[in-house]
Amino acid sequence: RYVVLLGLPADDADDPFFDENDVWAAARSVLRPKEDHQDDGPATRCRKVVDKGPPAHEVYARDRRAFALDGGDHPSIARASRKLKENLGAYDAFRSMLAFD
Repeated sequence: RYVVLLGLPADDADDPFFDENDVWAAARSVLRPKEDHQDDGPATRCRKVVDKGPPAHEVYARDRRAFALDGGDHPSIARASRKLKENLGAYDAFRSMLAFD
């Protein structure tokens, strides 16, 4: 929920916390689209093929479009974002309260 609301840190973020943290590395690898992703199809062994739904990065992108604090289109999120941005410094203060450091 945190990542959907605030987004993933930029790849070029100059913070060792994000560079050296295995959790953030895993989140980035799953939630960012893979340009060179190749689908090899189902396994060749006799396994039941189960529809796992859309890839995680597509679900993440869809949820960000609705619930991102910096531009989500869900009515409650849009209203909260607008109110935070109307008050000088409120948006940055809110984000800093949610920072991991």
